Amino acid sequence: MPHKNEIWLPYNTRKVDIYNKYAEECEERSQKFCCEESFRNMWKYFYPHVSIKTCSLFTKCTICVRLGRNLAKTRDPVKRREIKLKRQEHDARQMAERLAYYQRREAARKEPEKYLSLIVDGMDQAKTYLPHFVGDKSKDLTTADQMKVHVSGVISHGHGLRTTYVDFFEYPHDSNLTLNLLLKLLGKLRKPLPPILYIQADNCYRENKNKFMLAFLDMLVHMKIFREIRCSAVWPTNYVIKRPTPLNN
Repeated sequence: MPHKNEIWLPYNTRKVDIYNKYAEECEERSQKFCCEESFRNMWKYFYPHVSIKTCSLFTKCTICVRLGRNLAKTRDPVKRREIKLKRQEHDARQMAERLAYYQRREAARKEPEKYLSLIVDGMDQAKTYLPHFVGDKSKDLTTADQMKVHVSGVISHGHGLRTTYVDFFEYPHDSNLTLNLLLKLLGKLRKPLPPILYIQADNCYRENKNKFMLAFLDMLVHMKIFREIRCSAVWPTNYVIKRPTPLNN
């Protein structure tokens, strides 16, 4: 976790599943592997900071929740194997998207004159309401008694710019919010801007996956502010806008 010296594995992960995966990979490579008891002892001794939480601090995607529920409902070994395979494929696709984002981020850090990589996100609303209380809250306190505060952040990888914006829900949280955040950050960056822009955003149709967002990005390319824009969201969304290149005679 970025705010704690801990590593949390996904909610509902089981150590036996991790061991089985480790044993399978060793068998595929024709390598020796330890027994499950030794595996657990090494985990406890060498990786005490790696833990599995019994509850999730973050919301999960619909597919993860559905597969988890289906797995908990059935005891049929064939169906359980099919569900586990689907979950592995889903996790692999999500990890591939994360790795692609890391590659784009690293490209912007190594060649800031060529790439601009931005990530836009907002905090969970319930965590930013004021006043903020540590620990248990009284049942007499409701969200209606608190000031609604929303915090959004934008990071420009490779250009050393991190910005935070606060609003009090004075305007709708739709594509207008996202576009204003992007405009404010682009205005702060040094000129000229790199020719290729990467944007990583939430997989939310209200704020990012809509015609207004696409029209704005298309306008940036049409006005030759950027030659190419790649906007990526949490799987499966990924769309690209490029400026047409004249054909050579």
